[in-house]
Amino acid sequence: MSDSSKAGVKLPYFHRTLSPEDSALIGDITPKPIVESTGTTTSGKISNASAWNAAQTWEERDVSFWAKSKLSKVLNENLSTIKVGNYSVKFASFDDVKGEAQITHIRGTARFLYEMSFCFKFSFHDTSTDKKYEGKMDVRDVINDQLDDMDISLESWSAGKAPPGTDQKNIKSFLTGSNVKKFLKEIITKFSKMHTEI
Repeated sequence: MSDSSKAGVKLPYFHRTLSPEDSALIGDITPKPIVESTGTTTSGKISNASAWNAAQTWEERDVSFWAKSKLSKVLNENLSTIKVGNYSVKFASFDDVKGEAQITHIRGTARFLYEMSFCFKFSFHDTSTDKKYEGKMDVRDVINDQLDDMDISLESWSAGKAPPGTDQKNIKSFLTGSNVKKFLKEIITKFSKMHTEI
């Protein structure tokens, strides 16, 4: 038998028959299914890292659709009236919820990020004069770790429901002030907790 016969059949590299020595060196290269490691949970929660990310490197999941729907639901389930002195403001409805939300995994740590905006319709009552006004407020820069810095501004007064110029300054100051921000922050904090549990 010639030396070439002993060396095995000569084929292209990716289609050749491995010698016993080569097979022993390479080992078993049969494809195997991914099995989650002991440290990876299998609850199916979005907030958990994927099975393929066993090295716990950067991973990001977009949950913006869920966030817009859930924030709208939470806001409208918590409609209320704030009373301070002679002023009261009733939150009639929340709408036009926009924004983005993600769940990221960085070195094994989950981070829950969002930046949202929305509007709310209100009715304002000055009990000292029994004057009532209606309008719509715009809330922007609703950011997961900066809720104290959310921006509230007047979008518009309802037709025939705007206060005279002498009252507008005080009313706008109340609507954009700390009491309204505190109320909104309490509701958004509920949403933030839900964000960490999906």
